[in-house]
Amino acid sequence: MRHKIDLADFDHNGNLKTPLLLLLSTAYLSRYLLIFLASGLSTFVAARRGIGFDLPELPPVAGLFSSIPAALIFALILTREKLLGGALAKYVSQYGRPVLLLTAVVQAIFLFYMLMGEGHGNSLFKVIDLGLLGYVTLYIWRSRSSQVYFREFCTRF
Repeated sequence: MRHKIDLADFDHNGNLKTPLLLLLSTAYLSRYLLIFLASGLSTFVAARRGIGFDLPELPPVAGLFSSIPAALIFALILTREKLLGGALAKYVSQYGRPVLLLTAVVQAIFLFYMLMGEGHGNSLFKVIDLGLLGYVTLYIWRSRSSQVYFREFCTRF
């Protein structure tokens, strides 16, 4: 069964609109890097104002490194119309979904490893995080809108 594309799925420039759930899923997969950057920025701003406080707790290093590919794809999706040339768009079109799936699986394995290492002291937030990772993985893997979006990503270049 083919996924039918409606005219409402395109913007005024003729580009396929980014599905909101795909954008949110990609932002969720890049959460460790976004938290790291936001905490660094807030610490820098507070230090410039003369407010002293302890450094915030940093995200785990493995989570930080696993969110870099998703953050790059997130940035490329947000700046799609401003890309110079078609090399980056072709990369996102060919490898966007597999990289996001691999990122989600690596983060799920890392989180599962953290849950097993804590024993009975598991946090409800980590269990919810694992459930959200499962949902994001299923969405990227099975969603027709994400498949069509990544297939049609570089048609304008």
